[in-house]
Amino acid sequence: MHDLRNWFVLTLPIESDENSEERAEIEECNKKIKSNELLIKNLTSQLQELQISRNKGLQGDERIIAKAFQKHSREVGVIAGKSPKEAKEILDNKVLDLIKKSNALTHELQVKEKDLANIKKQAKDVAWTTFSEFETEHIESDTLRRVRELENDYQKVEKNLMEINGLSSVTGRIEDKYREQQADIEKLIASEIKAHERREQARKELSVVEAQALKARQEKEKVIAEYSKALKPKQLTMQKQSMELRDSEAAEQWRQLRTEQEAELKRFHEAFEKIKEAIGISDINDAEARFLSQKATKEELSELVKKAEQKLEDMKAEAKELQSKNEGLRGAELASPQIVLEKELEQAKLEYEEQLKRKSASEYELERIKKLYADIKSGLWQQLQLMEKYLKEDDESEMGTTPDEEATVIVTKIETLLGRIFEKLKDQDLAALKEELKEEEFLQKMEPAKLAPLPGTRKLKVTEEEESSGDEDFEKKRMMLKKEAQVYAEMKKKQQGRGRMMML
Repeated sequence: MHDLRNWFVLTLPIESDENSEERAEIEECNKKIKSNELLIKNLTSQLQELQISRNKGLQGDERIIAKAFQKHSREVGVIAGKSPKEAKEILDNKVLDLIKKSNALTHELQVKEKDLANIKKQAKDVAWTTFSEFETEHIESDTLRRVRELENDYQKVEKNLMEINGLSSVTGRIEDKYREQQADIEKLIASEIKAHERREQARKELSVVEAQALKARQEKEKVIAEYSKALKPKQLTMQKQSMELRDSEAAEQWRQLRTEQEAELKRFHEAFEKIKEAIGISDINDAEARFLSQKATKEELSELVKKAEQKLEDMKAEAKELQSKNEGLRGAELASPQIVLEKELEQAKLEYEEQLKRKSASEYELERIKKLYADIKSGLWQQLQLMEKYLKEDDESEMGTTPDEEATVIVTKIETLLGRIFEKLKDQDLAALKEELKEEEFLQKMEPAKLAPLPGTRKLKVTEEEESSGDEDFEKKRMMLKKEAQVYAEMKKKQQGRGRMMML
């Protein structure tokens, strides 16, 4: 009976395996879709950041041009006092500097536009590949699922046929067990009846012996009461000894009879325990219930045999149907379902390897973007530290930014500090700058940073020979300061952290 129950449950693990495979495929597709969506979001966010930085750069260009025009208008008075040849040279130098600056800015703008176009193209490619992969995997999963269903059905039919062929031996074993259990139960019931009879007989004998002992005790008490008044203590002690002697003989007989009855009951109990261990029951009630349930077991066995025969017929019909399907597949120039499955498995392996390659490429691109983001953030933070260090000595307010801040926060702080620095430089005149350069106070502010000078920059320290020179040296210093201001304005546009700026 236990084997038959296992036979009816054999088909369940196959169906659960099929559902688990489909669930695993669906989860894998969902993971791929989520990863691709995340990559698209990252690319779009980078695209938006580049557009925002580009717009900010354009706005900064307009501000720089306006401020340069203001400086130019202030310098017109200086140029008016010069000769035409000197004024022409000054203006030519300015024009050349502006041309170089515009060429550098246009080149940088073109590079950023190319990067923007590449990022847009990558986003479109990722979206298209994600959509196409989802469609192909969905179609392939349907075909694979149908092939697995047919293969599982074929395996079920073969397994059920093998089990039904061995059903006759199973039923024979069950009938033999049934006969053995029935014989054991009959023996157990007979022994239990005998044990009940002997127990009742022992109880009757015990009650008789107890009545005799009670009667003897009563007689003894009467005799003791009668002779206690008439006899002396010595005679009383002798009488007690004689009565105890008679009572001890009766008690000895009673004890002997009781030990015999207890030994017989113990033998009965041990025999019953051995029967319980052999058959597997707990008490006499369980034995009676099992005896009564044998008839129901026999009826259930006959019903199971009928169901098995019906199942066998259904399996034969299903086997014929699957055989016809298999012949149809062979007629369609397919060798066997196994070959089809092997081909589809090889195709799935190739697609899996391609997906792994794409995944590794995406991970490498993500690491590169993360590294680039970290470098940009580090450069911006160093630039912000220099600007804060320059402004701390003039302002008593505390300024501090940790490296853990977001890049957008650092950029906004840099823009605000740039505005303050421009305002500070705008309010100072050339004479004040000259006095600061002579006293080397401005250079001492920048020495703790220990930055390497950028290409195109010059030292700001004024030697004694330059100080002793006349107006020509003063004009050279003024031009040098103007060029340094222009370099600083260019560094404001490069907010990607690829260079360092010499602060003025």
